[in-house]
Amino acid sequence: MDHWSDPESGPSEYGIAASPDGQVLVDECYRLKGALGVYSIGDCARIVDPRNGKADLMRAGEGTLQADRLGKVVMADLEGRPAPVHKSSSSILDFFCIGLGENRGFVWGRKWGLNMIITGKLGWKIRRLALDKGSMLR
Repeated sequence: MDHWSDPESGPSEYGIAASPDGQVLVDECYRLKGALGVYSIGDCARIVDPRNGKADLMRAGEGTLQADRLGKVVMADLEGRPAPVHKSSSSILDFFCIGLGENRGFVWGRKWGLNMIITGKLGWKIRRLALDKGSMLR
């Protein structure tokens, strides 16, 4: 077993600031705290929206949005420009998709205090679309 796959090792063992849950701590532009030129996104990073203090969930959709923004952050850092700041997907819309078997899905969203639910074949199509986008299939 290599050192990285050892369940007892974690970010703090390597001098990397980590949350109590073991996620690495990053700033609002995904930069690892205390490590110049190192970035982290996805479910291994604790990413907090600076506008509302809300941490991102660990879903593929969030990772996809973070990946899109990370490219812009790195380019801005390389060019010496201000980098774009993280914006939580939940500040746009709370959104969950669940598969309920073959060609059946359940989609729940909330915006403006209004719950929206879509089921059946349309729910399945939306779930497939979200899954493909989250996995970055084109």
